[in-house]
Amino acid sequence: MSVNNVNSSSISTENLNTIKSKASEITSSSDASIWNEYKQFDVNGNGSIADDIDAMSNSDLTSLGQKLGILSDGAIGATKQSEQTGDCYLLSSLNAMSETSWGRQAINDAIEPDGSGGYNVEFYNADGEKETVHVTSDELSANPEKYSSGDVDMNIIEVAAEKFYAAHADEEAYSFKNADNPLTEGLMEGKTSLAYMLTGSEGHVLQLKSVKIDKRIPKSALASDRDKLTNDSLTEALLNIASSSDQYASMCSFKKPGLFDQIFGNPNIVADHGYSISSVLQNSSGGIEAVVLKNPWDSSKEIIMPFNDFKSRIMYFVSHNKNDIF
Repeated sequence: MSVNNVNSSSISTENLNTIKSKASEITSSSDASIWNEYKQFDVNGNGSIADDIDAMSNSDLTSLGQKLGILSDGAIGATKQSEQTGDCYLLSSLNAMSETSWGRQAINDAIEPDGSGGYNVEFYNADGEKETVHVTSDELSANPEKYSSGDVDMNIIEVAAEKFYAAHADEEAYSFKNADNPLTEGLMEGKTSLAYMLTGSEGHVLQLKSVKIDKRIPKSALASDRDKLTNDSLTEALLNIASSSDQYASMCSFKKPGLFDQIFGNPNIVADHGYSISSVLQNSSGGIEAVVLKNPWDSSKEIIMPFNDFKSRIMYFVSHNKNDIF
């Protein structure tokens, strides 16, 4: 799908009214970038770009709606996870994919406007077959506190994933998920992961030997490509990211801190929580200096974690490789 598929015929009356309402709040001081692009629509000179919004072309309306976060643009911007829903695994997967060109394309391709303010989202099921999940405009607006804030594409995929998981609740691969709240709790690997649902990639996993897999999770839900997480295997994986960052969409989670980490470590790193990896920083000799992370609680902020701290805390690493998809 191309974002050009979004036009005035696919903008619902509700979304159009929202665009008009939000446009009236844009000023040169509130959002200079949007103001400068659309200030010609302030025909009355009263500081509102909504004055002549009805005269905007299809492309202008679409672009404005996307910049205001009302219409899908097929990309994931900065978001904040809802405190009501424990879907860090899903948000971190999307954040990681959005760091790569192929991941952004996969997200873009999966979302198609339905012409009535809703969207059709295409996912792979556990059998490797594509399914379409329809998300209505009413479903997107029904319970905003339940889903992340900041980007409509993230919300579209969250709602679609929730419906998809619920529809497959009686299948073995999805049996570990909570039938009453299928969006909360999930995996960043395997056939139930968001990356797989969008690309068909199960991912490559490194996991500490001491970490036991939850007995509720069936083998069919886990990636088949699994290795022991060691200093050597982790270093190799991170150097791959450093040298070919666009090839890998990677996520991780951390164990509880020991006494040393409690005193000297990063207090912002939470145990048993999914993070996306934005980049890997190297020192002058080519060694790994730090890993740059994003927490889905607020993906607008980056966490630079020194490599020694990263090694001492990490327990689980997942990477989806472009070469496994294309």
